[in-house]
Amino acid sequence: SSTNINTSTSTSTGDASGLPVDPVPSEAIIQNPNGEGSSSTSSSSFQIKKIGAGFYNTFAICNKGKLLCTGENQNMQCGDGPKNLFAFAAVKEVNDEIKSTGRGRGRGRDVDISDHDDVDSVDQVEGGYCHTLVKTLAGKVMSLGCGDDGQRGDGRLGDDPTRPILTSLNLPHDIMAKQVAAGANHSVILGTDGNAYTFGANDVGQCGVPSDPHPQSSLGHDDDDGDDD
Repeated sequence: SSTNINTSTSTSTGDASGLPVDPVPSEAIIQNPNGEGSSSTSSSSFQIKKIGAGFYNTFAICNKGKLLCTGENQNMQCGDGPKNLFAFAAVKEVNDEIKSTGRGRGRGRDVDISDHDDVDSVDQVEGGYCHTLVKTLAGKVMSLGCGDDGQRGDGRLGDDPTRPILTSLNLPHDIMAKQVAAGANHSVILGTDGNAYTFGANDVGQCGVPSDPHPQSSLGHDDDDGDDD
């Protein structure tokens, strides 16, 4: 069954070094579920369907297929916004991309994905040390956050100031994704062809291929700077 995450009953305290911790499960706050700056935290129609986490992030997918994120955002792994998020906020770049390119009745408007089987929406989200992978029901994959080691799959290395906030990835031969996974600084996509596609840091062989002193991503990519074509 779905769980509403609408109110906060935090029992925050400090660890041995004085950093805040929450040792008891408590409901998290949703800052703006509609992605429009709303501070409302009570909506009976708004429910969390799936969750995910990264090193310093927590993700939630709601019943309308939207992606929410909280936690560190210094590398914009939660999209454009404050460097740290202390409540779930909509990842506008992901939600806008799906709305503009979605299939069926979901294109251009919000619908409850529980009622439609022809609507593309966020299906899975995984976080690494400071990057995020998002998979849609249709098998599309998007990446956000840091890409210094190639973990974004966009063919770029290092701190590239021209890297867009969101990148849509394409597997070879237009294969779609069945699942995504994120390590600290590398990424894995399971394709519908039954092969695992890896990219990112490979210093200890975590990509499952011999190390290349001049790595090049085998993935195609479509840069999205937030502007609709």
